[in-house]
Amino acid sequence: MRSSAAAASCSVLLPANRSPPPRQRMLSPAHFLQTVLHVVQVVVSYVLMLVFMTYNAYLCIAVAAGAGMGYFLFSWQKAVVVDITEHCH
Repeated sequence: MRSSAAAASCSVLLPANRSPPPRQRMLSPAHFLQTVLHVVQVVVSYVLMLVFMTYNAYLCIAVAAGAGMGYFLFSWQKAVVVDITEHCH
């Protein structure tokens, strides 16, 4: 009787649908794509920083204008994330 009660309490703690193990998630194509996109973003950021550090006024204006135009064109729709555990509002 005691073992069935322990088994019942254990079944409550374990999720019905388990996520894949971390190694399988790390080797997934989606993770590889995110990694490649992150590397591209970092490389482009460093190149733009080096361009800005040349202190050529025209290049500095072009980098700043490109950043502003990119924000204007691609950030007009904000993603709204609602945290259901947030109880402050």
